[in-house]
Amino acid sequence: MPRAVYPTPIPAKISGVPCNYSLLTVENIILISCVDFDIIRQNFYTASNLKDLFHNIDPKRIISFVHAIRLTNKL
Repeated sequence: MPRAVYPTPIPAKISGVPCNYSLLTVENIILISCVDFDIIRQNFYTASNLKDLFHNIDPKRIISFVHAIRLTNKL
């Protein structure tokens, strides 16, 4: 079965996302780097990179964070 190919980074501006990036990626938009979500993110987890996040944080906490910043419908 052929493997799906997804472009990275996603060249789009997602409405409702305060981070001002010209190219948005999952990492810089919400999960790790976006400073606009720092305070909310700290309520759910702290991680220095995506490997740290996905190896050490319960997936339910990650999904709860995405829900808390109201981006669940953007996934």
